[in-house]
Amino acid sequence: MEHISYANMFLFPLAVMKRLGERLFPSRDGESDLTLETGIFDGWFKSVLASEAPLVAKFGLPFGLSVAAVGRKRS
Repeated sequence: MEHISYANMFLFPLAVMKRLGERLFPSRDGESDLTLETGIFDGWFKSVLASEAPLVAKFGLPFGLSVAAVGRKRS
């Protein structure tokens, strides 16, 4: 393994708040959160993820919503 890190650490608190809100106020329509439309926040989310990318690549992050791994095939 060349490098392994969590990713989406900066968005982690928002995801926790969203999930807690869903538990306190369950949706009646049963809609998946994978289809969430972010609309006007798309640019902001892209900026947050872009600012986190160098940290993931250089140091690695201690927690996050995703795991990123880079490996190399042995010759």
